[in-house]
Amino acid sequence: MRSEYGKLMYLLMDSSEPAVQELLEFRCVCPLRTVHRFLEERGGLALLEDPLMATATAEIVAGRCRGCGTAWRRGRV
Repeated sequence: MRSEYGKLMYLLMDSSEPAVQELLEFRCVCPLRTVHRFLEERGGLALLEDPLMATATAEIVAGRCRGCGTAWRRGRV
């Protein structure tokens, strides 16, 4: 898999040259779209400063209490 990935990277690097783009008549590489850019375009950068953002985007670990690290206990219904 490493050799295929390396070949793909070389192909993409070569395709970004203007002469190659002219021959292909399209671009193989586009700008990276990030959450920051997405929010910036829509005027929502303040969302990243929200104090609850870390909690809202934290990993959910099954069977564990996030605050204390102990296992959850199922109660009887």
